[in-house]
Amino acid sequence: MSAILDSLFQPGLNAPMQRAMNASFAGLLLVLLALALLTRGNVHVCALMGIALALWASVGWFLKELAKLPPPPPTEKGKEAAEPGEGKMDEDAAATTTSSGSEAREDKKGR
Repeated sequence: MSAILDSLFQPGLNAPMQRAMNASFAGLLLVLLALALLTRGNVHVCALMGIALALWASVGWFLKELAKLPPPPPTEKGKEAAEPGEGKMDEDAAATTTSSGSEAREDKKGR
């Protein structure tokens, strides 16, 4: 259990989390299968089983594709990789975010 919790805070694809996901989907399908048997093949339960299978397959496919990607480059703490112009506000936007509405209106009238 602690391996699963520790893997939540690590970047990338983690085997303990993938095993927990597969166990959860298998449990869901077992419950839905039991429910389908108890309801004598109710169409709604069978549809839910199909949806659960499709979701399990699509998440599995996504995780396999994610594993093919190269790992992200390590970044230094404290440095921001900002694009030129990113994070800068124009004067009007800065005035409206730092002052109240009436002060911002007075500031614009004074210009």
